[in-house]
Amino acid sequence: ALDADLRTIRGITFYQHGETPGLGGEIDNPRWKAVWENRLAFDESGEPAIEVIRGRAGPADRDPHRIDGISGATITGRGVERTVNFWLGEHGFGPYLAQLKEAANGGAEG
Repeated sequence: ALDADLRTIRGITFYQHGETPGLGGEIDNPRWKAVWENRLAFDESGEPAIEVIRGRAGPADRDPHRIDGISGATITGRGVERTVNFWLGEHGFGPYLAQLKEAANGGAEG
């Protein structure tokens, strides 16, 4: 979910997955989901910019696009990264989000 600014991540959830409990299944762990909060979904040019990294990301104010990886679940992390960036991009909800931003700016792009 995005905040009203349409850039800041408010939260993430998965309604279904087939991940191994204790490994990739950690995508349902509330602590991992909390890491997503207040990260920026898009870079300065407006492109989706989420990156799930090995290890720990810095705080959201200094490392706004990076998410802590899940130990033992590198492929899952890559899959989540690609999924989120796809759905925020031009072949997902990107055009809709652009329309919302334009409407919020009174019809002016930005």
